[in-house]
Amino acid sequence: DDLAWIAITADTDYKLNDRGIREPRGEDRGLVDVDVVLVPALAVTRSGDRLGQGAGFYDRALAGVPRANQGGPLLVAVVYADELLDEPTWPVEPHDIRMDDVIAIA
Repeated sequence: DDLAWIAITADTDYKLNDRGIREPRGEDRGLVDVDVVLVPALAVTRSGDRLGQGAGFYDRALAGVPRANQGGPLLVAVVYADELLDEPTWPVEPHDIRMDDVIAIA
């Protein structure tokens, strides 16, 4: 029910989860020595408020991770250009993890 951070190699085994998504099998290595985490989003604001799918997977997985200015990875939302907004059109909750930066694809 939660995300795990698995190192993927050419020899990584995969399994189908209950949603039909192929997941890598292996030990959860955390985000040790990770510089950047690319986080999917349905929309994101220029200030980093992110709209996900609503299940909170990334918010829970990133809750204990130090911020980039504290030695943690840079959190970067990836969206299409029209999904980058000036203001959120959804409720932003205290537990929502704010992104450090955005990649907006034209």
